Amino acid sequence: MDRLYVEPHRLREVWDFVRPGLLEVREHSYDAWIPEDVYTDCFNCKAMLWLLVTDKPVGFGVVQPMGDTLHVWIGWGAWTMGEGFRHAKEIAKAGGAKKVSFESRRPGWEKLAKKHGFRPAKWIAEV
Repeated sequence: MDRLYVEPHRLREVWDFVRPGLLEVREHSYDAWIPEDVYTDCFNCKAMLWLLVTDKPVGFGVVQPMGDTLHVWIGWGAWTMGEGFRHAKEIAKAGGAKKVSFESRRPGWEKLAKKHGFRPAKWIAEV
């Protein structure tokens, strides 16, 4: 499986593939983003869209550089099957980041995250 960075001027070429996946992730997310936020951040180089491809796209990840950390904002398809963690770590190393982070309130991610070397770093209580 190959990883392909989508340059901002090429977002429109892949958007018909990406947008439905974003909507699917959004259904299970507690965050307030919409697909247009993702497009805007990728277009303005505040986030990066990476496709996972075989003979066609099979998943994607949206990551955000944050100082010495590469934050995985969104993953869909093959990206969520552990493949994304490996790719995120490789992208982080190539960009000089020392850490990779992600957030999820979905309980199933805790076990998978530990399997890939992640550990909890922040606890939040809603008031």
